Amino acid sequence: MIESPNYPTNYPPRVNCAYTLQSEPGKQIRIRVTNFALEPGYHSDPCGYDSLTIDGEQYCGFNNAYSEYPQEEFIIDAEATVVRFETDGGTQYSGFRLEFDSYDPNESDSDSCDLALFNDGVIESPQYPLNYPDDANCAYSLQVDPGHYIKITVTHFDVEEGGSGGALCGYDTLTIDGQDYCGFANAIDGVYAGYPPEEIIIEAESTVIQFQSDGAETYSGFRLEFDSIPGAEPSPTVEPSDACFQSLTGSGSVLSTGFPFQFYGANEMCAYTLQADPGMDILVRITHLDTEEPATPGVCFNDFLDVNYENRFCGSFAINPTDPEEIWINSENAVVTWTSNDAVQAMGFRFEFESVDPTDAPTTTTTTEAPTTTTTTAAPAVDVTQEGASFWAHFSEFYELTKAQMESGDRPWKTPHFTWMFNNIMNEDPVSYSQMSGDCTWALETGNPHPTYEAVEIEFFDASVDRCVNLMAMSDMGLSYVESYACMTGHPKPRGTLRRWKMWMNGIRELGEFFCSP
Repeated sequence: MIESPNYPTNYPPRVNCAYTLQSEPGKQIRIRVTNFALEPGYHSDPCGYDSLTIDGEQYCGFNNAYSEYPQEEFIIDAEATVVRFETDGGTQYSGFRLEFDSYDPNESDSDSCDLALFNDGVIESPQYPLNYPDDANCAYSLQVDPGHYIKITVTHFDVEEGGSGGALCGYDTLTIDGQDYCGFANAIDGVYAGYPPEEIIIEAESTVIQFQSDGAETYSGFRLEFDSIPGAEPSPTVEPSDACFQSLTGSGSVLSTGFPFQFYGANEMCAYTLQADPGMDILVRITHLDTEEPATPGVCFNDFLDVNYENRFCGSFAINPTDPEEIWINSENAVVTWTSNDAVQAMGFRFEFESVDPTDAPTTTTTTEAPTTTTTTAAPAVDVTQEGASFWAHFSEFYELTKAQMESGDRPWKTPHFTWMFNNIMNEDPVSYSQMSGDCTWALETGNPHPTYEAVEIEFFDASVDRCVNLMAMSDMGLSYVESYACMTGHPKPRGTLRRWKMWMNGIRELGEFFCSP
């Protein structure tokens, strides 16, 4: 048997282990994987962080949904091999447990009763419902998704009871979660003391159930049903109805959806509001990042993580966990946003944040100020025209007033999402691509929709109505303006930008609908 260091607790960082296996002369080596949970890698190097190398191939991940997860059994056509285990200095997991023996392909292995199951299945004693054989020795390896527990339902149980010296279960034994079970239950004799409960919950992501019988009496055995159930409740700091918009205080960590077990989704828009302890700054550490590669190196436009609206990060590369990307924010508040398009998806991101003493700010860390949050209650201008500069200045004023209304109401944690969508619109310079009349060369040459040049009804912020009404009015006005006057001639990414403008305008409307819903 081979186990990772500290197994079943997390293995340590920066491990480099080599396990030399030797079979009996003339036989091959058989390796069975009974437990496996290693940190996965990133998009361009799937096992770039921690890996177990078997027969020249690297393996990592948590379950068989991950492409580099190992198979249950390896047959190595050699009398000797080396299994190597390597970890970096980043995140650690529970590791692995391997069993190995000498294997002769000419010998029958039909009596093997070992089994490995993931998330659900049925476990039966050998030959069930007939009597199990003498001298059985079985191991059933169960594993569930991270964050889940193991549920065992006993649907049949009849195993020889007793043992030498008065032992409760010394002859034949089924061991579940460290507890030995045996015996029977019937209307005449009742329930034997070693009989298992009908339902067993194991608060772990993996376990091994073992069954052993001696050479004496045998019975009909057992039948178990195995299921995965949700584990611990989510952190109370996460908004349970919308995990993509979180408000976190003090310190913590944030993962992209599915990380690290599956790729993030298309067209995601997330905002994470960070609040430091009073009088403290915020330090953000990006420990993992794997997104769609940017078309222009260093220019994050498609899928990206944005820290405080000033620092964008994207691409498929490994961040050294011993030297992560750090951003020091000279404020008690910060916003980290995440954007993905509908093209290529990858593993995603993980970042940590903590409250830090402002006097400890290093000179080698990226430092930003908190985003400006101007609050104004002045009456809106009344001389707004259809011309681009006038309209978008009014649109910006509408935003400032609506943002202030949101910040003063309940659920203010939605405000950063609103700010993020507004900034995404304005960062693409809509003023320069607003055309009042004439041919739009880009639309004519590409067959895309031409500006309609229909007059847009100008809406104004109304302090007497709910923020949801103002959000929807602002969205509808902006969307109408884009359809009427947006001409993308000369823009480096015209089609995608136009589509995103409409997407973000619709996103503002959906935010309004959210606040208007009962």
